[in-house]
Amino acid sequence: MKPATPAVVQGEVSFSTRTLQVGVGQTIAALSVKRLNSTRGRARVAWTIDGGTAQPGVDYRVGDPQVIEFLEGQTVRSLFIPLVPEKDSSEARTSKTFTVKLQPTNGGPRLGEIKQVYVTIVG
Repeated sequence: MKPATPAVVQGEVSFSTRTLQVGVGQTIAALSVKRLNSTRGRARVAWTIDGGTAQPGVDYRVGDPQVIEFLEGQTVRSLFIPLVPEKDSSEARTSKTFTVKLQPTNGGPRLGEIKQVYVTIVG
C-alpha cells in the first residue's frame, strides 16, 4: 500500500509590500503576509533572511522555526522579526538592510507576486 500523498493546498501566499522601513528605536519589524485565491485548509510557507548590511545577532534576531502557518479561513498573518536595540543611541547610525524571502513548503501553497521584502533599519 502506498503512503498517502499530502493534499496540495490551493491558493497562494505573498507579502503585502515590497519594502519596509523601521526606525532605529523600533524593537520589531512586522511584515504582513497574505493568503490569496483560497483559504481552504491550513497553509504553511517557510521564510529566510538573506544578505544586506544588517547582521544577525547584531541588528536583528531570528528564532526557529522559520515557518508561518495559516489556519482554515485565515487571510492575513504577521511575521515578526525582533530588532536588537542600539547600545549607544547618541551616535548617528547608518541605515542597514536585510531581505526576508518566502519559500515554498512541500504540499504548501504557491508563492504570490511579492516573494521578498527589503527591510531598511533607518538610522
